[in-house]
Amino acid sequence: MENTLIFAFGALVGVIIYRALVVLRLASIGIGMFKLTELNCLQLLALTIEDASFVKETKHRIMERTNSFTDAQIEVTKIVDEQLLGTWKEKSIKKLLSRYPQGMQDVAQYNDWPTGMAWLNLNVEKVLDK
Repeated sequence: MENTLIFAFGALVGVIIYRALVVLRLASIGIGMFKLTELNCLQLLALTIEDASFVKETKHRIMERTNSFTDAQIEVTKIVDEQLLGTWKEKSIKKLLSRYPQGMQDVAQYNDWPTGMAWLNLNVEKVLDK
């Protein structure tokens, strides 16, 4: 009888430990997947800003070549475009951070564009296409 109780107690403790380890493993996998998704989102933002910068530079070149705009108009356009891109960068990071689930908001290693891009650069090998 005593051996049966010891066996039952051991089996119960084993099941509890196993379930706890499974939960911890799944939580670890979930956080890893979340961080990879976060890096992919940052990569998409970086690629988007590269495209926007290309379009901006193309627009400026066209404005200069057509001779339809004064130098002052071109300079004002350049300043406004830079401000718009800067605003877009900050808003895009804030929107991304605001979409984090309640329990994951402290996971982010960045809080603005420069720190977000630095975080992406530190982990770029995780999101590179292989």
